Amino acid sequence: MKLISSKTFIAAGLIALTFAACKKDEFKPSSTETVSIAAENATAEDVTTDGFNELNVAAQTNLESGLSMASASSVATETVTPGQECYVWSVTRANTNNGFPKTVTLDFGAGCTKENITRKGKITAVYNAPFYTPGATVTITFDNYSVNDIVINGTKKVTNVTQQGGNFKFEVKVEKIMVKDTVEATWSSTRIYELVRNTANWKESYFKITGSANGVNKKGHAYTATIKEPLIKYFNCPCVSKGTIEVKAGDKTAMIDFGTGVCDRTATVTIGDKTVEIKIKH
Repeated sequence: MKLISSKTFIAAGLIALTFAACKKDEFKPSSTETVSIAAENATAEDVTTDGFNELNVAAQTNLESGLSMASASSVATETVTPGQECYVWSVTRANTNNGFPKTVTLDFGAGCTKENITRKGKITAVYNAPFYTPGATVTITFDNYSVNDIVINGTKKVTNVTQQGGNFKFEVKVEKIMVKDTVEATWSSTRIYELVRNTANWKESYFKITGSANGVNKKGHAYTATIKEPLIKYFNCPCVSKGTIEVKAGDKTAMIDFGTGVCDRTATVTIGDKTVEIKIKH
């Protein structure tokens, strides 16, 4: 997962993104304001992608739950603590329709750390059908949930939009997620996640992500972010390792490039003829 530190962005003071203001022709962004917009967008991208990834890994790990495919289990409610994970996983099933809808809760308690990422609180997801069934939907909500003390509130809806004979594809809509460390900001997006599977080892499978986003930063200024080259997020890598995002704020445009596929926690940001490297913190 790619959480970008404030120290890194201070080094990236050359990034001159401009926010929308009440009088755009009078607005002159400072380095601090430039750092703020970049950091907020990166954080929103990361923490929302993280929640989807955790649920997908949980569904793959706990196949008996029948979230990925149909299951014969008839237990109304079961709670387990997966051996390699640090959350408590519970599934509540309906009495009909093969147990659907199913309500899944990932409970990270007061703090649960894995790969240097500390999660707290709960993620709740309601599945109306097996996840890999075309047309299936998952509605995701958050209860006092945070990633490295960044609090997330809001709703995410995932719809299986797979076409016959193709890779699994999921439309992920984020509706005004609230992201807060000290001051609240909002972020919305529509993404298509295409699952490219490695049948020999599913942890080496990856999502190919396309789509766009928009947000309002902590000072009330708007921006947009459009994926220009698909983002690649491997299951066994904590951060996006390939792809580009075009960020527009005011009359300025920046391009974030995540590299060529190596899981090295670095990316570059280019505005005009100036390029800086940023480190990815997870």
